Amino acid sequence: MNSAYTVLWTKARYDGLCNDGDEGKSITVLFGGIHQSAPSLVHAGSAAGDVVFPVVVHAEAVHIISGAVIKEFIELNRYAVEYLGLKRKDVEGRPEYEVMKLIASLATPLGHRRPYGCDIEVALVERSTPIRFDVAIPPEDLGSVTFCPRKGPPVGLRHIEGGKLKSSVSLQGNIRRLCPESARLFCGLVGLQPFAR
Repeated sequence: MNSAYTVLWTKARYDGLCNDGDEGKSITVLFGGIHQSAPSLVHAGSAAGDVVFPVVVHAEAVHIISGAVIKEFIELNRYAVEYLGLKRKDVEGRPEYEVMKLIASLATPLGHRRPYGCDIEVALVERSTPIRFDVAIPPEDLGSVTFCPRKGPPVGLRHIEGGKLKSSVSLQGNIRRLCPESARLFCGLVGLQPFAR
């Protein structure tokens, strides 16, 4: 199995998905960067073929929004032109914040396709499971979720009491690489078929 990662999506991002009608759609793109709410996928070591599980913490449970397999990383300007329909002449040579303003001016609801953060990384997705808001890690499995950092021993989620996550601090601000057994758990919960390079 390739590497698998979690990224915590904020409540605001979750609300945006709901409001823009993204439920049931496949994820086509993921974003990373230097912002705590959009941490770097590249810095975490993710690459083509790896899977990313966006998660949100709601009502003291960890909800897995989707499982998305990365296809490739591209520049924000290319994404704006080829995937959002902006004109190349309008984005070429412009700084990121100006490109973001142009994207924000689009009339179409973008949902998960709206870039966010700073020093934005754009990861196109090869395939994903549909966006769902009803897939939570069962309380009895929460304590077994384990992350395998590149350096140091495996670590689990902290602040679990009675099968509930009392604080999301152990998920915040970083892309977390799942240990293989936890990656299989996440794949099973969202229905992502096995994948390999």
